[in-house]
Amino acid sequence: MHSSLRRTKLQLNRGKLESNDHFLQRATDAISVIKISNSYLKTTLGNENIDNKTLGALEMIEKAILKIEAFMDSTKLENKLLLTQKQTYSKTIKKTSFALSELLQMSIPKELPNDVKINLPKNDFKVFGNFYKMVVVITNLIENSIDAMKNHGVVNIFAREFNDHIVIEVKDSGPGIPVEIINKVFSSLYTTKTEGTGLGLKMAKTIIDSHGGSISVRNNPTTISIKLPKN
Repeated sequence: MHSSLRRTKLQLNRGKLESNDHFLQRATDAISVIKISNSYLKTTLGNENIDNKTLGALEMIEKAILKIEAFMDSTKLENKLLLTQKQTYSKTIKKTSFALSELLQMSIPKELPNDVKINLPKNDFKVFGNFYKMVVVITNLIENSIDAMKNHGVVNIFAREFNDHIVIEVKDSGPGIPVEIINKVFSSLYTTKTEGTGLGLKMAKTIIDSHGGSISVRNNPTTISIKLPKN
């Protein structure tokens, strides 16, 4: 009887996940149109000496698209894991080699609050991964830090290179994460924001996991640490 109930539950879950996949595919198609249109506008207006305000708006749209794509990829991956019942991550993620400095420059918000300072690492080295997905991760961490500091404080980003892996750390001068919930920050619905969805850190973890890396958090000061393999 238990076996029959288990099979029925799995079949129901499979039906829901397949429905989600259909929705995600439709959403992917829509995002592709927005992405192409935004790229066209950026290229066309760029030939006419586009002003900084308009360029900034187009870049904000581009970053928003990257976040949505990363969220959908994260959801697709979790659906796949639930369907196969295997705790393994996708190895089909497209990776390239790019400079850490390039990643960080793309991830920093164009307009920072006046009382927020971001210190970047002085060293630079190559990162192996999916550039745009990593932009989503770092952007989320920086934005979370700014929000935690209530738009007033310092964000320090450190980077270290080892023989077979790299480490990127984002530290902020905020009040820290309460001890009773620090182990829940990567849960799908965890958030400290009044208008947040709680998907940012969960999405970041899924992206880092898909790179074969790891992400962790500690207090005093609040530090998010990312570890990525070199290949």
